[in-house]
Amino acid sequence: MSDDSLIVPKTLKSVHLWVHPEGRVPCGIFLQPTTADEAVAGEHPIDLLNKPEPFLVCRCGQQGDRQTRFYSKNAIVRVDYSESPQQTLTPGVRIRAEFQLMDGALFHGEIREDLPPDRQRLLDYMNVHTDRFVRLFLEQDNVTLINKAYIMRVVPLGD
Repeated sequence: MSDDSLIVPKTLKSVHLWVHPEGRVPCGIFLQPTTADEAVAGEHPIDLLNKPEPFLVCRCGQQGDRQTRFYSKNAIVRVDYSESPQQTLTPGVRIRAEFQLMDGALFHGEIREDLPPDRQRLLDYMNVHTDRFVRLFLEQDNVTLINKAYIMRVVPLGD
C-alpha cells in the first residue's frame, strides 16, 4: 500500500559529479522546489551539498535503466551544472579567484556570497567559511561547486 502523503516533493536537477576515483558521473540530484506561492525559495545545489548529511542521493543512467546511488560527499571533488542568469544573481560580495585542484584542474570564476563586512577578503572566506563546498560562477551560465578538501591553491584575481 502506498501513502503519497509521506512523499516529500523534489525536483531533479541535472548535474555532473566528479567523484574520486570514479571520474565524471552525469546524474540528477533531488532539490526542494520553490513553493507554489513562491514565499519559500527552492533549494540550490550548494545548499544540498553543504548540508551535514554525509551522503548525497543521485539518480544516474538513462530512462528505463535508471539507478539510485548514494555518493559520499567526501569523495565528490566537484559538481558542475548550469543555471539561468536570473538564478545566478546573488546579493553581496563578488570575489574573483583562480582555483587549482589536486588533480591539476584549473578554474577561473567568481564567488558571490553575502558576507559580513569583516569577512569579505578571499582568505577570510576560505578559512572561516565552514561549508564543505565553494560555489564558483564560471563563464556564461556555468557553475561549479568545489570541495575544499580537493583545493590545492587559490589565487585572488584583480578586477
